[in-house]
Amino acid sequence: MASRSAAVHECDPDKLDFLAASKEGLSRFDQDRTAIASLSDRLVRLIELDVDTVAAECLAQQVDIYEEQLAGMEAEHKQ
Repeated sequence: MASRSAAVHECDPDKLDFLAASKEGLSRFDQDRTAIASLSDRLVRLIELDVDTVAAECLAQQVDIYEEQLAGMEAEHKQ
């Protein structure tokens, strides 16, 4: 009777459904994790691009300031 009980336990439909659901859940988790990692990588690239853009704008403003200062110094030197 013990072997019969073990055979019934191994073929329990509820347990099989749970195992299938677990495999499906793991597969979905893996897909979601991959999608989140991809989105995270894209976000990092966008942030880096935004930082680079802001840095370039700041540098351009600095260049303008230095050019104005240089023009003022040249004007003073000519006098």
